[in-house]
Amino acid sequence: MSDPGARALAYLGDAVYELRVRQHLISQGFTTADRLHTEAVRFTSAAGQARALAAIVEALSLEETAILKRGRNGGLSRKPRTEPLHVHHSASALEALFGYWFLAGDTARIEAVFAIIVAKLDGVQ
Repeated sequence: MSDPGARALAYLGDAVYELRVRQHLISQGFTTADRLHTEAVRFTSAAGQARALAAIVEALSLEETAILKRGRNGGLSRKPRTEPLHVHHSASALEALFGYWFLAGDTARIEAVFAIIVAKLDGVQ
């Protein structure tokens, strides 16, 4: 497989991250659609993903930091409506990392990083 671009990594990573968030919320005992959605937004909104990235950035390797920069600079196909552009860039960077780890088959890294994110964001209400 050829090296996917930043947008492709972010596209895939968005799904990987969303699935991991949903697994986490179900494991925490959330069962109603309303509550699941409310809790998921804390993790999956652009602002939530930017907070998640801030929580893990110091734990990244040099290679992962390079992927992060690719994802951050991948560009947006439209102007953001709600959050500032830098927040969307951070969200794209996080998604690119999750896409990268998924394609590499590195589920252990996904789990380790997600644990850091949960520790940080579960304390944010």
